[in-house]
Amino acid sequence: MTNYVTIITPIKASQTEQCRQYLRDNAEPQSEMRCRPDFRFNRIPGLHFASYIILDGTHDFEPSLVFEATFDGSKADFISDLLRAAGDGIHGLYQHCVGYPASGRIAPELAKEYLIDHDAGAQIYFSGNPGRTVAEIKDESGLHSKIVNYFAGQQPRGAFAPRLDGLLAQLLGFITGNADSRWADRPAPVPWEVRFRHASAVAVVIAALALACLIGAACDWVAVAYGHQPLLDSLKSAFEEVDRITRRWAIQLAPNFPVRLPLELFLPIGLAVIWLALRAIELVFTSSSKRPRDQFFITRVPLHIAVILRYGVLAFLIGAVLLALIPDMGTLPLATGLSTWLGHLILFFLLVFLAVVLVCLQYLATSLKIEVEVKKLQGRKENRRRLRLDLVRFAMVMVIACGALIISRYLHPFMAKESANELIYQLLLIAAHGLIGVVILYALGVLLLLVAHGRELVDKRQFDDPVALVARSAENAKKYAREEGGNNRFQNHLASLTLVKPGFVHGIALRGTLFLINLLSRFWFNIGTLGDIPTILSARWILIDSGRRLLFLDNYGGAWNSYLNEFIDMAAVKGLNAIWTNTFVEGQAGARCSFPETRFYFWIGAQAEQPFKAYVRESQIETIVWYGAYHTLSVVNINTSTAIRQSLSKPLASSEVDAIVQNL
Repeated sequence: MTNYVTIITPIKASQTEQCRQYLRDNAEPQSEMRCRPDFRFNRIPGLHFASYIILDGTHDFEPSLVFEATFDGSKADFISDLLRAAGDGIHGLYQHCVGYPASGRIAPELAKEYLIDHDAGAQIYFSGNPGRTVAEIKDESGLHSKIVNYFAGQQPRGAFAPRLDGLLAQLLGFITGNADSRWADRPAPVPWEVRFRHASAVAVVIAALALACLIGAACDWVAVAYGHQPLLDSLKSAFEEVDRITRRWAIQLAPNFPVRLPLELFLPIGLAVIWLALRAIELVFTSSSKRPRDQFFITRVPLHIAVILRYGVLAFLIGAVLLALIPDMGTLPLATGLSTWLGHLILFFLLVFLAVVLVCLQYLATSLKIEVEVKKLQGRKENRRRLRLDLVRFAMVMVIACGALIISRYLHPFMAKESANELIYQLLLIAAHGLIGVVILYALGVLLLLVAHGRELVDKRQFDDPVALVARSAENAKKYAREEGGNNRFQNHLASLTLVKPGFVHGIALRGTLFLINLLSRFWFNIGTLGDIPTILSARWILIDSGRRLLFLDNYGGAWNSYLNEFIDMAAVKGLNAIWTNTFVEGQAGARCSFPETRFYFWIGAQAEQPFKAYVRESQIETIVWYGAYHTLSVVNINTSTAIRQSLSKPLASSEVDAIVQNL
C-alpha cells in the first residue's frame, strides 16, 4: 500500500538561505530527472514522489524545512532506503536544522530516529492510483506501449483477426509468448478499500439510517410521554386519509371508467401520485443547478428535502403494496364449477394482457433511458423527458402490482391476516422513524450551515477582500518559473501555506472537514478521481504549528491554470471551499486577506475565479526540489494501463474487448 511522510524540521537561526542554496546546488534533479550524486532518489525503488520546500520565518513562526515523500512499504524501511541512497546529502542538508545529531552520518539509526520523530503525517492524504507500486506503474505503462507497438506493426500487413474474440486471442498470444510480459496475465492486487468501495458506502448508509431510526423512535417516545398520539396511530390515520382522497378523486376524474380497480390499489396509487409530485419538484431544482457554478444554498435545501421525502414516500408505497398483497393471500382458492373456472380463465387472460403491457412499457422505458443518456437536452425539455420516464416506470410498477395482487389471491397464506398486517405496520413504523430521524439530522446540518454563515459575515468585517491580491498574482507567478517546463512539462508540484482563522468555530470546523474528506479520500474517492478531478497524482493537507497554519502539498498533472479551473468547475469545489474558507493569507503592508467569500460554507468561494487564483498564488511556496519516478505519466495514463492489465486476466465479453482497444 502507498505510504507517505511529511517531515518538518526547524532550521537554525540565520541559516535559511544557506539551506536553500544547498538544496539548489545538491538536491534538485537535473533535466530528464537525472538525480544529483548526493541525492540519488532514483535508487530508492519504491519512491513515487519527493519534494523539499522551506517555510520562511515570520514574527510568529520559526523557519522550517519540509520534506514530502510518497512511497511503497513502511515508513521505517523508506527512511533506511533514503539514508542509504542519499546519506551524504541528507547529513549535509540537516546540519542546518535544529536538533539533528552531528553523528548522523556514521550512526544512521540516530538520523533515522530524528527524521521519523519529525514526521507530521497528514490530516488528508489522497492518491490518484492507490495500491499501485512504482514497479507496477512502470511495468504496466511499458506493457501498454508494447501492445500499441505490436498492433501498429500488424496494421500494415493486415494481420488482424476478423472478430473481437480472435483479436483478444491474438493479444493474449503476444503477451504469453513474450517472456518479459507473461506477468500481465495475472490480475494486479487491489487494496481492500477499493475492492469494498461500494460495500463501505452501503455500510455507512445503513449505519446512518439506523441512527436516524433511533432518533425518530426517541422523538416518538417523547411525544407519547407528553400525551401526543403514537406515531403508528398517526401513520394509520394518514394512510386512511390518502386512501379516502384517492378514491374520491378517482370517482371525480373517471366516473364511467369501465374497469373497477381493486379497493386495495387506491392507497398505493395515492402514494405513487405523491411520489411523482415530489419527483417533479426534484427535477425542477436539479435542472437549474446541475453545474457547481449554479448551485446555491437556497436552491439545494429544497432539492434535498424533496429527495428525502421522495425516498420516505417510496418506503410507504412499498408498505402499501404489501398491505394489498400479503394479508389477503389465498382468498381465491381453486374450485370446481363452470362459473368458477370461467372466472379463473378471465383472470389468466388478464395476467397475459398485463405481461404484454409490461413488456411494451419496458421497451419504452429502455428507449427513453438510452435517449436520456445519449442525447442531452436543456432545462424544461430535459425535465419533461425524465418525468415521462418516471411515468412509464410508475405504470410498470402499477402493472406489476396488479399482477401480483391477482396471483397472491391463489397463493397459500404463510401467516394470519392480523399478524401480516401487524408486521407490515411495524416495518412502516421503522421507516417513519427513519424518515423523522433523517429530517432531524438534516435540520441540524442546516443549522450548522447557518452558524457557519454567521461566522462568514463576521469574517467579512475582520478580513480584507482577496480581490486586492489580483494585481499581485502576475508578479507572484514569476517566482514559480519551474512550472510547466523542464522536469515539470507533464507533472507539477504545488505547495501552499495559509493561516487558520482564529476562533473556536473555525478550528473545530476545519478539523471536522479535514477528517471527513480524509475518510472520503480513502474509502470513496479511491479510483483515480477526487471529486471528479482526474489530474491529482497525490495530495495532502497538514495542520502545523499547533493548528495555526495549514500546509497543502500536491503533485498534479498538467498546467497550473487548467488544474485550478478543475477545482472551480467540478464538484470538488465544495470540499475546497469547506477547507480554505477557514484560512487567510498575509498580504502587503500587513493586510489579512481571506479566502474568497463563501456562502453557507460550501458555495461560491473558489468560483470567484480571479480572486481564488490570486489567493493560491499569494499562499504558494517555491518548490526547491521535486522528484517524480514517472514524471511523464498522468493519472489517466496510469489507471488506463492498469485497467488493460486487469482486463487481460479474466474472461471478456465483446464490448469489453472493444473497450481495451479504445483504451489503447
